[in-house]
Amino acid sequence: MIESLISDLQGLGYQLSLDGVNLRFRYNRAGEPPEGAAILLEGLRQRKVEAVDYLCLLDTPMAKLKAPLLIESARVGDTFYLVANEGQAKAVEEAGGIAYLPSEVRSILATSAGMDGDRLRDYLSKCHEVKKTFRGARIQ
Repeated sequence: MIESLISDLQGLGYQLSLDGVNLRFRYNRAGEPPEGAAILLEGLRQRKVEAVDYLCLLDTPMAKLKAPLLIESARVGDTFYLVANEGQAKAVEEAGGIAYLPSEVRSILATSAGMDGDRLRDYLSKCHEVKKTFRGARIQ
């Protein structure tokens, strides 16, 4: 699970950030990184797309969005919008887009906690298909 991988690296003293679609990490403690850090960093490199998607969600204060934020996700193979409120969601959906509210993102993250890569991919795809099929439907 990408959340635990990122959490483990942060616990070892790494700071992770995004630079556009590039993932940046830096060791912030004195001395050399602990043993095992290289394995975790390699895991992060192998799951870069998933890590970038996850960090994008963490770095986006959705409730403060002044306009819908377009996301292109390799995870769901589609584009969608993160929105701050029902008004933004309605505008996106009336224009034919798919909108996710902060409560939906929190629900999806909570439900998917602990899922491995394939189960997570299937779950996210199913959630997105529900949103596409039932325009205006909310994930709870």
